[in-house]
Amino acid sequence: GPKFRVKEFARLTARRPRRSTADSSESEFDSDEGEEDKNFDVAVVGRDGKGYAWIDHLSDDDDDDDEGDQPKQLRLLDVCALARETDFHQMVNEIGDEDDSDDEDEDDLSPEEVLARSRRELASTIERAFDENHTIDNLVLELNTLKFAENLDFHDIRAVAVPTILSRVSDTKSLAAIVKRWGGVLQKFSKHVDDQIDLLNVLVDHCHHNEPHAKIFAQILLQFFEADICAEVGFVKWHAQMEQGKYKDIASRFVTWLQEAEEESDEEESESD
Repeated sequence: GPKFRVKEFARLTARRPRRSTADSSESEFDSDEGEEDKNFDVAVVGRDGKGYAWIDHLSDDDDDDDEGDQPKQLRLLDVCALARETDFHQMVNEIGDEDDSDDEDEDDLSPEEVLARSRRELASTIERAFDENHTIDNLVLELNTLKFAENLDFHDIRAVAVPTILSRVSDTKSLAAIVKRWGGVLQKFSKHVDDQIDLLNVLVDHCHHNEPHAKIFAQILLQFFEADICAEVGFVKWHAQMEQGKYKDIASRFVTWLQEAEEESDEEESESD
C-alpha cells in the first residue's frame, strides 16, 4: 500500500496461501482462483495493499519443535538485522588494538628509553644468573638471545656486564673470587682486540661513577689479565688511545709492568736454551 514500508526480508505472495497443508503434494495456495479475495494481510502489505504473507509449510514442520510459533524467516530477520548493526570493522580494529598495545607503548618511547629498558633487561638476566648460579655457557646463551630480541650489539652487553659483575665486588679479596667465577662472561664477549679495548673503556667509565672501584682500578686490570679477559696486546693498544688523566697514569704503570714481565720471561727462555 502507499506510504507503507514492508518489513525487511518479508516474503509476500499475490495469492492467498493455505494456512496448513497436511499433504505436501497439495497446492500451497487456495484453489479458488476465480474469486477475488479482498481479505489481504493488512499487517504485511498495508491498508490499501494487495497481498499475503508467504507461508512456508515445509519450514513450519521444522518449527514445531522450536520454542514458540515464530516462523524461521522472522528469526532469520533478527539475525540479519543484528549483523547489519554490528560494526565488524570496529571489532577487528579493537582486536588489533589489543594486540598492538605493547607496540604502541614502545612507539611512545624514545630510542634512548628503549635502549635503557633493554639494558635493564640484560642486567636483570645477569642478576638472575647470580642468584640461580647459572653456568657461564647458559648465561652467555641468554644474553645472546636478548641481544637479538632487543636488537642490541655486543657493546651493549659489555656496557651492562662490567658494572653488573663488579657490583658484587666490595674489596680486592672479593674481586678475585668474582672475576674467577664470572669473568668468563666478559671473556666470551671480548675475544678480539677491538672488543677488549671497548671493554676496558667501559671499565674506565664505570670507575668514573664508582669511587670504591676506582680505588682498585689497577687490581681490576690485573685480574682481567690473569683471567685472560684481555690480552697484553689489548692493554697496550687501549693505553695508546687513552686520554690523559689518572686512569691513563695507572694504565701506564700496568702496561710497563706487563712489558717488563714479558721481557724477563723472554730472557729466562733464552738462558734456558
